[in-house]
Amino acid sequence: MTTPLLAAAYVDTTALTPLIAGEEPVTTSIRRKLESFRYLLSANLLEAEMRVVFALEGREFDDAVLSSIRWIMPNRRLDAEMATVLRVAQLEPIRLWHLATALFFAELVPDLVFVTLDEQQETAARDLGLALA
Repeated sequence: MTTPLLAAAYVDTTALTPLIAGEEPVTTSIRRKLESFRYLLSANLLEAEMRVVFALEGREFDDAVLSSIRWIMPNRRLDAEMATVLRVAQLEPIRLWHLATALFFAELVPDLVFVTLDEQQETAARDLGLALA
């Protein structure tokens, strides 16, 4: 009997970074976690962040790492979502953008799960009422 796939997960950069660096056993755990979702979503900021990770690793960018990601392109400013995030945590702009984008999309996908390895983002996501993987 196979486990049914969960609907959708918002993926931040920290969830993909171990896959590039080959950090075991984290890599295996993250792969399993990501494979449990039908859809993986993220802000297109993720591509820029992943390109930086590859460059820091001294490696050529491999687009395959992003092949399963569907991009969320908000059709409006995320000022309300950013204000909501900043009420629960003072974050760097990149973390703020990921959480605000996840909040934006969570309105459309109520069962959206936030996937991160960053403790500060995880705490903020929990405080915002986002499900965590």
